[in-house]
Amino acid sequence: MPKKTLRSQAVRLVAEHRSECSSERALHIQVADSRGVSRDSVRRWVMQYEVDAGQVVRDQR
Repeated sequence: MPKKTLRSQAVRLVAEHRSECSSERALHIQVADSRGVSRDSVRRWVMQYEVDAGQVVRDQR
């Protein structure tokens, strides 16, 4: 599976299941395990998606 497709699926799964998980970390682990990637990759992909979508403002220090 192309990396871009894998990334978009992981980000979509995190967005869809946020309300069902006890913590963001647990959700990242669950999605990472289901996609065969590292938890840190999922965390970074979600963070970058949120920045690109304007949902998170990076610290300007």
